Amino acid sequence: MNTFNAGSLFRRIAVALDDSMQSSQALQTAAELAASLQVELEGIFFEDINLIHLAELPFAREIRPASMTEETVSAQRMEQELRSQAHQQQKKLELVAHEKGISCSFRIRRGQIRSELMAAVAEVDVLTLCRPARLSEKFKRGTIGFPLSTVLPMQKANTSVSVIFGSAQNEKMALMVAVQLAGRLDVEIRVLVTGDSDAEIDDLLREADTILGTQKQQVSYIHLPGKQISDLVIATASSNSRVLLVNSNNSIVAGGQLWPYLEQLSLPVLIIREQTAKTSNA
Repeated sequence: MNTFNAGSLFRRIAVALDDSMQSSQALQTAAELAASLQVELEGIFFEDINLIHLAELPFAREIRPASMTEETVSAQRMEQELRSQAHQQQKKLELVAHEKGISCSFRIRRGQIRSELMAAVAEVDVLTLCRPARLSEKFKRGTIGFPLSTVLPMQKANTSVSVIFGSAQNEKMALMVAVQLAGRLDVEIRVLVTGDSDAEIDDLLREADTILGTQKQQVSYIHLPGKQISDLVIATASSNSRVLLVNSNNSIVAGGQLWPYLEQLSLPVLIIREQTAKTSNA
């Protein structure tokens, strides 16, 4: 199945952007996939409406770490700050797209971050996202508490692209996209199999072997025994995963478990829109 090219199905790869360091990693991952498929890269900057509401409160203050001085925060100033951040993210997007030789576009969405992200999932073919910056991080520019190793390209041996594969409808699409991305990044593929019974797991393994059997990247399988976020965190961490691929109708996304996962592990997630697979049958 190494002849599969999702570029014939996808029009654009979108990436959720904010001012966090994890967003840079998500952008690089989305750009690699867009370059592999030769489709447009779209950046979506999410303005958190909670920040605007917070800035309207009379007691809102920003502490600058360098000088330990305190400054008043106003709604007008927050609006200016968000516009500045959006402009910076757009320039970063354009630079990465130019380096990869692909076209790009940029837009802004404002609202509650989780609801806006889920709305974006329904609008684009593939959405790449990471842990959204917390409110506290927005007010502490330059002091986001993650080690630099989480945002630099991973250089350790046996890094991988992880993909959830179960019996839900159209989950083969995520598996096929994993082939495309793993080939571009030259890393292994780790298939996280989510069958509930031994018979179902055996069927899924045979199906995955049929899809992946002729492609060049090394493939390994991990049984995801339950639907607990802790199991997923352990599985992706033990695989040195650079990214997790999941179909939009998977319970991780549809059931709202994605956010706890993002909170626990700083790893880009590629959500493959379910309708894409239906389009491929047209």
